[in-house]
Amino acid sequence: MIEGVHFRPDWSGPGDVARKLVHVNLSDLAASGGEARWCLLNLGVPVAHDDTTPGKERRPSAFLPAFAAALREELTHNDCELIGGDTFRAPAYFLTLTMGGPTPRRLTRSSGRQTDSLYVTGELGGSRRGQRLLEQAGAQELTKLRESNDPAIQKHLRPRARLEWARKLREDPRVHAMMDVTDGLLQDAERLGRASRLELTVELERLPAAPDCSVEAALLSGEELELLFLAEGGLEFDFPCREIGRAAGGAPGLRLTRNGVAVAPPEHPGFEHFAR
Repeated sequence: MIEGVHFRPDWSGPGDVARKLVHVNLSDLAASGGEARWCLLNLGVPVAHDDTTPGKERRPSAFLPAFAAALREELTHNDCELIGGDTFRAPAYFLTLTMGGPTPRRLTRSSGRQTDSLYVTGELGGSRRGQRLLEQAGAQELTKLRESNDPAIQKHLRPRARLEWARKLREDPRVHAMMDVTDGLLQDAERLGRASRLELTVELERLPAAPDCSVEAALLSGEELELLFLAEGGLEFDFPCREIGRAAGGAPGLRLTRNGVAVAPPEHPGFEHFAR
């Protein structure tokens, strides 16, 4: 997570950054059937010049203690030990967490079957809506909005990995392939289909859009940390989860339909890692 790319310091406090850093990694591991037990932290820290003492530099003091305390708390809560890493000077905060642990049952993106249905947990679109609310807020509104309990703000600034749901899915032999939604359902479902060499159909009318979110927002919203998986059709679970489409043996990738009619995907696919 890089300051100015993955988080904005005027939106996210150091505790928010630490918790998000942990949960995006927990989510990746859980979606693969794993459990976090150790991690390595690479921490790039910006250094500002101290104008009062020529030749000396001043290290930022406010961010690091709060970040470290929140990181320690989150890792302890999830039984994950920080075993090493590196620190270095950087032009902005640069945070990389590498996490690993045992895999009771390995789930990949490439194990889907032609007879599977496509499912997603929770609701989609909240993170994108939260981002829009923060972008539109004036300076006076921003602090109040950041500290609010608005689900969209929480989803964008403080996403939580679906750990318990992932464990239940991992233990269900009817579940064949899984990943988490980080770049938006549109891109991630396409990746899942290509990895499993399947044509996946997403039925737009079945998408679980979050309150006040459009179908397009549900398709494009990134960093949702919901679980996207291929499993036998017609399944029901004891947590929020919806069957949103199906797999077939056509050209690997993704197609969209609305009420049985094929529709074109949005012109912009959502978050792009190398876009300016």
